[in-house]
Amino acid sequence: MNSTILKCWNTSRMAHIHPSGKILPHRSPRSLTKSSKSFSRKRRSPSNSWRSARQEFQQHPELLPTNVSAATVDSLIGFCLDNSYFEYDHQFYAQNRGGPMGSPLTVELAEIRVAQIETLALTSSPDPPFLYRDFVDGGFGRFRDRDHANTYLEFVNSLSSALVYTIEHSHADGSLPFLDVLIHRDNTNSVYRKPTHTDKYTHYSTAAPQNTKDALIRSLTTRAYKLCFPHHLTKELAHIRQVLLDNGYP
Repeated sequence: MNSTILKCWNTSRMAHIHPSGKILPHRSPRSLTKSSKSFSRKRRSPSNSWRSARQEFQQHPELLPTNVSAATVDSLIGFCLDNSYFEYDHQFYAQNRGGPMGSPLTVELAEIRVAQIETLALTSSPDPPFLYRDFVDGGFGRFRDRDHANTYLEFVNSLSSALVYTIEHSHADGSLPFLDVLIHRDNTNSVYRKPTHTDKYTHYSTAAPQNTKDALIRSLTTRAYKLCFPHHLTKELAHIRQVLLDNGYP
C-alpha cells in the first residue's frame, strides 16, 4: 500500500493584468471608482472558481443566509472581482484574471473550486484511491502502488487547465508528512517539521507580554499531546524542552 500527498497549485499568474485607464497620479481607489468619466470597465467573464461558486449556491441554497438568494451572492461576487484595483508606478491597474492575494473572497472561491475538482475526480475516476482526505489545497491518499498514484494524478490534472496537482510519495522509511503531522508506516503519528524549520521562537528575554511566552509553551505541548502517539510523545516533549532552553526559557 502506497501513501501519497497531492498538492494543488493555481497556474493563474499575477502577470495577467493590464492598465485599466490613464489615471492621474496619487488618486485613491475610492475616488477612482466614483469617477465614471475618468474610468470605465466592462464586466469580465466569470472565472472557473466563480462559476463553481455559482453552481454550488444554486444547488445548495441552504448554505446561504436566510433571505439571501444565489443570484444576490453571484452579483456581489461579480462586483468584488470587477473592482479589484492596485496602484503601481503612479498608475492604477485592474486585475482581469483571478482574485487579489489575501482577499477572503479569493480564498473561499479557491476552496470551492478545488473541492469541486476533487469531488469530480473521486466520483468519475475509473480507479480512485482506497482512501482520500483533503485539507484546503492538499490531499492525502492511499493507493496500491506508485503507478496507481501517478495514474490518478494524471487523471486529476486532466480535469482543469488552471489547477495543477503535484505528488509526493512516502519516504524510504514509509513515513509521509501531511500538514504538521508525520504519518508513520505503522499508522502512528508524530509532529512534522519542515527541513527549513529553525526552532526559533520569541526569545524569553524580549519585551513580549508574559502571556505570549506562556502561550508558546502551551501551544507546543498541546500539539504534541494531540498529534503524537505515546511512543513518539517522549521524544517530542524532550525536543520541545531543548527548544525552549535554546530560546532562553528558564
